Amino acid sequence: MTDVLPPILVTGQRRQIAAMHFPGRMNSPSGEQPIEVSGEGDPEDPPIYDRCADPAQQVDWNADAAAAEALRRFQNSAGDPLLDNRERSMVLIRNPVTGMVTAENLEVGVPGAGEVPFNVDGFGWANVVGLIHSHPGSRSFPSSADLYNYPVWQGLVTQAGGSQGLRLYIVGAGNDGPGTPDRLMIRVYNQTNIASGEQGQAGPEVNQNALPCNV
Repeated sequence: MTDVLPPILVTGQRRQIAAMHFPGRMNSPSGEQPIEVSGEGDPEDPPIYDRCADPAQQVDWNADAAAAEALRRFQNSAGDPLLDNRERSMVLIRNPVTGMVTAENLEVGVPGAGEVPFNVDGFGWANVVGLIHSHPGSRSFPSSADLYNYPVWQGLVTQAGGSQGLRLYIVGAGNDGPGTPDRLMIRVYNQTNIASGEQGQAGPEVNQNALPCNV
């Protein structure tokens, strides 16, 4: 009997397949109600949906932007847009006052030496909403170590008073379909789809040009 993989709800600045466009900030997710972001509009005009005005969407939107910034930091650190053979990691920290998410504490491993730990020094785990690391020369799917450690990382967040739904961003090689060259991709996983990644179902791709809500 073939296992049925759970559906993946695409939120934030992500797409499930390369043929799709990345969502715009004002595009309403399926089933969501519009949010009127200005009280001065013509009442005959349809209401405007702003993902950044929706608390359920805002964290994903800002976390994806921070993941895109982390990739740029990885590339600057490597001096190579395709990265090198060293794994890199950062933690994504949400400011509880402003709601903004920033990529912090770049860690660089040694060549060919497995996973680099995530460094939360100066922040703690309570405000960690995401973790990002690279898989040099490999695909953007969870490794066996990622699958083992994900519930441990989530546990550290919740024990510190943080929230469920920890995002794990993986930078690795991927392509846009058969016959297309490999390129770096950021894919995101959480408790709803990380097991599907083990079965070969890629997580949503994150827009490398993603911008936070305050831009």
